[in-house]
Amino acid sequence: MLKEDGMNNSLHVGALLSLLACNSAYAWLWAASFSVRVMDEDGVPVTNAAITAAFYTSRPAWQGPGEIVYKRLTATTADNGECSFKGKCSGRAGYGFKKEGYYEHGESVAFERLEKNKYVPWNKLHEIRVRKIINPIPMYARKLEAMRFPVPKLNATLGYDLVVGDWVPPCGAGITADFLFRIDCEYGGVTKAGYREYDSLLTLSFSNERDGIQEVRLQADRDGSVFKLPRYAPDDGYASNLLWKSFLHGEEGSFPFNEDQNFIFRVRTQMDGVGRITNALYGKIRGPLRYEVRETGACMQFKYYLNPNPNDRNLEYDTMNNLFTNLNVYEQVWEP
Repeated sequence: MLKEDGMNNSLHVGALLSLLACNSAYAWLWAASFSVRVMDEDGVPVTNAAITAAFYTSRPAWQGPGEIVYKRLTATTADNGECSFKGKCSGRAGYGFKKEGYYEHGESVAFERLEKNKYVPWNKLHEIRVRKIINPIPMYARKLEAMRFPVPKLNATLGYDLVVGDWVPPCGAGITADFLFRIDCEYGGVTKAGYREYDSLLTLSFSNERDGIQEVRLQADRDGSVFKLPRYAPDDGYASNLLWKSFLHGEEGSFPFNEDQNFIFRVRTQMDGVGRITNALYGKIRGPLRYEVRETGACMQFKYYLNPNPNDRNLEYDTMNNLFTNLNVYEQVWEP
């Protein structure tokens, strides 16, 4: 009898502790509110669009660090493109836009401080510019990951075919050297942590006159959109090469890769007798172009899109029509 009571008491205590822990996860929730105004790229309000808001709280202690959604709300934009939300959170919220004919867009909301049991600013208006789906086209789109894309040789110029998706001979089955990569590397001693010291230089150049590449920085109003880069490649401004330097000396190293970096390129350029471009292919690299030096070689990582249509500067990719049909799951590209 005593044993049974003890078991029951343990169950009651366990249930009570679980209840207290659960309640403590939501003990610091306070009222919060914000509004959203949705405009298109021309500044016209987008009406009848679905906006889903999420109000976040800390995870319960037994679930570890991080946040979970405490409440999710959905509203529809009015004639002025606006809608409002009110809920409870522990200091952070977010929202996502979705409407047929437009690219999805999402933003986070960080409140400044707690004041009189509610987060301020109260009902601040957040304006976003969403992008229309105009003319997505099939492209050669591929994500090359460092672990699966070793550089065959150091201190040598190697051609890469963007259409075939391979190095050109003698290193692969490619046909046209669209990109010319060269990693010059000089190894040194060994660091205290056991890594090989080195000095390296990556050069990206091209096969044809007027081929080239230019860096593109994201516009602030596109940061939350799934379609982030320009819709069209520019006519000019292409550099004939780009350089990246990387080194490791003892405890010091330099790895010059910025997540905000993106690129637009032109390849397979042909010209007439007076230097006018008669034929060219355009494409983009979404995200940085990285390379990593290892003990016995190097590897690279980047995500590229190539428009296959000559002289077509459209960079809007149809995510359902990749011209590469044999990619593994790690190489797939799902962003436009």
